[in-house]
Amino acid sequence: MNATVFEASAAVAEDALLALCTDLGAELPQAVRLQRLVDLLRAQFGCGAVALLRLEDERLRPVAVNGLVSDALGRRFAVAQH
Repeated sequence: MNATVFEASAAVAEDALLALCTDLGAELPQAVRLQRLVDLLRAQFGCGAVALLRLEDERLRPVAVNGLVSDALGRRFAVAQH
């Protein structure tokens, strides 16, 4: 039974990787591509929330989120404080 669970998990991971690669090759706006990435990561890992952060002038700025309040996109986080 463990082999069956592993095979099912591997198939799901393979599908997720294929979806990610397809998005990378598609002509999508960056915001859409990044949002799809965090959506995929949250679904794949089954976590409560995912945020993709960009470093800008010693601050982290969320560029895509899933599972967080929408105003999180407007926040900045000082690297020195984390």
